[in-house]
This record gives sequence, structure tokens and C-alpha cells, in this order.
Amino acid sequence: MSSAAEQRHARIMKAAAVTFARYGYRRTSMEAVASAAGMSRPALYQYFSNKEAVFREMTRWLLERNAAVTEVPGAPLERFAKLREQAGRIDAGELDEVWALLGTVRPEEILGEWRGSEFDTGHPLNGRLEQAGWFGKTFVSVSDAKPLICRDAEGKLYSNTELGKGEASLWNIEFRGEVTATMVYDGQPVFDHFKRVDDDTLMGIMNVKQNGGLFYYFILERA
Repeated sequence: MSSAAEQRHARIMKAAAVTFARYGYRRTSMEAVASAAGMSRPALYQYFSNKEAVFREMTRWLLERNAAVTEVPGAPLERFAKLREQAGRIDAGELDEVWALLGTVRPEEILGEWRGSEFDTGHPLNGRLEQAGWFGKTFVSVSDAKPLICRDAEGKLYSNTELGKGEASLWNIEFRGEVTATMVYDGQPVFDHFKRVDDDTLMGIMNVKQNGGLFYYFILERA
């Protein structure tokens, strides 16, 4: 494959990975992949006959790419750290690539108190939790999870059940083809999926039903 062909192939694969991750297989179309890749739908059909062919090739490409990256010790952690330190807006596609390299966790492994922060991807929630005094999350047990630990006017921590519309519980749920610890909110259609960065750090993706594939990315550190 020539250099130009390799670059074009990589561009299509990256676009497909982001599109399938955001919208799922059923809702992803050839037109959506083509648009994300910066090309027309007829142009995409010159390389792939249908969506299934794109998905198969994307899966093969990601497995090869991830295997190459994970051969370098600490590579996912270094990428996570760089994105965390990056000033300004962060591309959600880059966060999706890091997420794919991180290990899954089980609910019982993440019990305890966690301090939270966010990645600024331009999501409508960016900045709003900070305004509400959000401190983090507390997982007392798998059946007792407090998603919105906030500080009141006096600086005291409390579980903001009004903002969170109740509390939550922890489950093992499949997300993007992997089963990992997920917090299910009691009073609203919201899932927070978690993967392990290290023993004291989690990466989270908030999946809100009405947001149509627009995810909120955040960090939890043991408090």
C-alpha cells in the first residue's frame, strides 16, 4: 500500500472507530463514516462495499494498532496523562482511543470515595458540575452508589440527590464490546462506565440516553 493509500486508509479507520463508538453499529451509516472521514459516500464505496465490511476492517485495524501500542510499557498511561494536562478543548476521538487501551474493572474493585474532574470536549455538561460544587463520587457498596458528592456553601460534603434525581448502584455492563463496572442512576437514564488507569485512577464515560451518542468524559481519583 502506498503512503497516500495508507494515510487514506488510516483516516477512514479512525473515522469509523469514532462513528461506531458514538452511535453504535445499528445507527452508524456509510454516510456518517464518509462524513467523519471527510469524503463523499460514493468515494467510500470505492473502498468498502457496505457497513459490515467497514466494521470488519476497522476491528482488524484497531486490534493491530492496539497490539502495537500496548507493546510499549506505559503507553496508555502516558497518553492519558498528556490529554489530562492538555489545555483547552480535547478531541473526544483521542479519548476514545485511550479508553480502548485501558483495562476493565469490576464494581467491587472501585468501592470507596473518589474525587472527580472532567475532560473538556465541548459537552453541554462541561463546567456545569463544577458550578454545582461537584466534588466526586462515593461507592459505599455495589447497591449504594452516590454519583454527585458536592460541597455546600459551608464547604461540607453531601450527596446531591436533587441534582442526581436520586442515587445509583454499580453493575457489570457491556459497553463498546467490553463488560466493565458501570454506575446506573436510580432516577434518570444515565450510565457511568469506568475503566482502570491505575490503582488510584479511573477514566469514566457518562452515557445519557437523550444525548444520542454525545458522551461526557471524566476522571476519578481516590480521595
